[in-house]
Amino acid sequence: RIFVTGIGVGKVLSDVSQRGGAKQRVNDGMRQRIGVRVTAQAFLMRYLDATEDKAAAFNEPVQVIAHADAIHAIAQRPEIFQGKNFLFTPHGYEFFVLTGKEVIGKSDEERIKITQEEAIRLKTTILLKGKIDVVSDGKETAISKTGNAFMTVGGCGDTLAGIAGALMARGISPFLAGQAAAFINGKAGEIASRTAV
Repeated sequence: RIFVTGIGVGKVLSDVSQRGGAKQRVNDGMRQRIGVRVTAQAFLMRYLDATEDKAAAFNEPVQVIAHADAIHAIAQRPEIFQGKNFLFTPHGYEFFVLTGKEVIGKSDEERIKITQEEAIRLKTTILLKGKIDVVSDGKETAISKTGNAFMTVGGCGDTLAGIAGALMARGISPFLAGQAAAFINGKAGEIASRTAV
């Protein structure tokens, strides 16, 4: 059982609102961004709570990739993820939302140290995205130097979360899945940037 959350939230909410008879379609427009985020957080929390309840009933572990808006929602409820099979994939600001610790503008060494400390404190696995990706479950820490500046656009984090989710669905641990996903996603970005017209 794998749950990749934070991807396509606007579309999901749009579909849900249309089925419920709502006339106004939720879209990704900037003027609605704040409203969508608040609604997305509530939607994700309800869905995750239901998923956890169902998994507990069948004694099944839920594996979760928490990405984008999901980080904003789940960060408020650490009891949901501590000690469980979660992989967070934050960029610098989302890391701050999750941990309260600033990593933007820090050296690579500081980013590595802070990521490891927060993975220990939160009892979870974190893949901090950046020029150098840092993955830590608190016990072990790894880095990936693949990727390039072309990957600082929207969508690259979605592919990263999707790759990690596919790997975790095969039974790979969040820590190993995070390492592999960071490498694969970065390498794919390098290849794509060389072949782009």
